[in-house]
Amino acid sequence: MQRPGFEPGNPLRDKLLKLAPLTAWLPLHKLFHNFYLIILTISIKMQKIYIRRFLRREMTEVIELSEDNFEKNIAKGKWVVDFWAEWCGPCKILSPAVEAAAKEMKGKVHFGKVNVDAEGELAQRFEVMSIPTLIFFNDGKLLDRTSGAMDEDELLSIIEKVF
Repeated sequence: MQRPGFEPGNPLRDKLLKLAPLTAWLPLHKLFHNFYLIILTISIKMQKIYIRRFLRREMTEVIELSEDNFEKNIAKGKWVVDFWAEWCGPCKILSPAVEAAAKEMKGKVHFGKVNVDAEGELAQRFEVMSIPTLIFFNDGKLLDRTSGAMDEDELLSIIEKVF
């Protein structure tokens, strides 16, 4: 049974078939249905990718600190705060070590990051002269600091000495 309006000889059907000569053998409703299924499949795959990325981002144990939330966060507990910048090579080397240490010490020590380009006032307040700089806090009090890139084992040993 032909769909109304798409019978052979209909000028609209003929124009559409001339625009898509490779698909002329398919009835148009099947063509549009197949196109819809392709778009739906792509949409579902993209949603899965975005969900995975969101969950990975949420699972990180390192909190982005800013002027607005810094005092409230470090007021209680043990904290390791990484002062860093996007353009800094040693910061990029240290970042995976901080992430790994944060996962390993979850529940014992909190980890935070301060982007010195975005939060220059915090960097000035704690006299951060070189990056990366790690500053260790306990209940809001500054205990110690260290600068430079290091691996996870070295970072963990420093954390154990400080706390």
